[in-house]
Amino acid sequence: MSGGKQIATISNHQKTITSLALSGDGTRLLSGGLDHYVKVYDVSNYEVTHTFTYPAPVMSLAISPESTHLVVGMSDGTLSIRTRMVSMEDISKEKEKQREFRRGTFKYFLRGKNSQAGKEDFRVIAQRSKHLHDYEKLLNKFQYQAALNAVVGKKNPNVVTVVSMVEELISRDGLARALQGRNEVSLKPVLTFLLKYITNPRYSSSLITVAETLLDTYTPIIGQSELIDSMLAKLQKKLEMEKRIMTQLLEIKGALDMLLTASSSVDSKENLDTKDESKEIPISNVMNVDSKTDNMEE
Repeated sequence: MSGGKQIATISNHQKTITSLALSGDGTRLLSGGLDHYVKVYDVSNYEVTHTFTYPAPVMSLAISPESTHLVVGMSDGTLSIRTRMVSMEDISKEKEKQREFRRGTFKYFLRGKNSQAGKEDFRVIAQRSKHLHDYEKLLNKFQYQAALNAVVGKKNPNVVTVVSMVEELISRDGLARALQGRNEVSLKPVLTFLLKYITNPRYSSSLITVAETLLDTYTPIIGQSELIDSMLAKLQKKLEMEKRIMTQLLEIKGALDMLLTASSSVDSKENLDTKDESKEIPISNVMNVDSKTDNMEE
């Protein structure tokens, strides 16, 4: 194995070595000699780990593949068999060796399927695939019009879902693609949703963008459908009413700001006058205090 080179020198026997044997796992080397000894060496450093004594010179020896039986033949014709007690750990190791399968077989492919992970093993946690809604699948396929129809065309559409879809379409620059090419039937759910939620402050910014895109797309064909024209008229009236309400609220807010500013300035002026009066001391009071002091001294 070493190409003819000397690996180690065995000099632990006092007389001639008559036989050598290697253990089944290849980790131990056994030597028998005429000095009645059988010595066991560690192959890694060739140091003696065990020594056995026999009544006669050893002529031959052998060890079983499992390293459980040592057979020694002596010069007087005696045959000695030593048996090593096997522990449960060694038995489990032997069973593990028996479980090793040939490479390329189906059993080799399935090896370790039912084995448990140890403390030092790295465990890979399997992640479950995320469940996607129908509109999310359509969105991933870039079918923007079908995705918008899937959320708006329901009987009671979820306002948060619809607005989230609109914002996603705006970020992808696909809102115009989702609104174009519609007929009277497919436009009705979109306009119904706008009429219901466009004045809601939480969703108005996104829905106003939808309304502007709708008008830019379908202005050339206004007047061809009574239903769509009536819904657009309602939307216009609702926006005008909202505009008047906001104008009135801004006027009221401006008036209240003026009143609050005036009242705060008056309060600050009164506080300053009060402080100035508290610092001034009338001369008559000073004279009275001096006259009282003179009377007390007298």
